[in-house]
Amino acid sequence: MRSSRSVICNWGIENNDGLLFRGQQLVVPSDGGANKKLKELEEQAGIPPNQRVTFHGLRHSHASYLLAHGVQISYISKRLGHANIALTLRVYSHLLEETYKEEAAKSSDILSQL
Repeated sequence: MRSSRSVICNWGIENNDGLLFRGQQLVVPSDGGANKKLKELEEQAGIPPNQRVTFHGLRHSHASYLLAHGVQISYISKRLGHANIALTLRVYSHLLEETYKEEAAKSSDILSQL
């Protein structure tokens, strides 16, 4: 299966901004438009209403997954386009608590070897 990026390139559409999802006018689709299309696809796939997601939910899940797998919060903040890391920390701080405990244990182990 070809990637969206290769299809866009093969169609000869200029893609200087690197966008993969575009509206009918080849611009970034509105949140409402993107979620409407996603809902249609979820309905076609037979996904029950209580298991459906929005693009914002997918974005949040993506960031949470990266954090859970050790990706640096500063990278995630830039990836999400947040104005600053403080915003990212505020939104995802609840997920970092377990990381802090793990890092504290590692630090204790390292320092006990001195």
